[in-house]
Amino acid sequence: MDPCAALKGLDDAMMTRDRAAVAEYADALVGWLEKGGFMPVGPYGPDWRGKLTSGQLTSYLRALRHVAEMV
Repeated sequence: MDPCAALKGLDDAMMTRDRAAVAEYADALVGWLEKGGFMPVGPYGPDWRGKLTSGQLTSYLRALRHVAEMV
């Protein structure tokens, strides 16, 4: 899994409001982080390393996934 590509996919899915893709990318990134994977660097330059912990990013992604499932 390429977490940076998944983060770009998540960003793209959010921009196009593709809820299923948002949920899929969020799940993939949560799984990556929970297995000890490195923090992804965003496609547009944001680098959360040193600003957020892996746990904080995981919590954000879980919340994002929950919102994506809302109708």
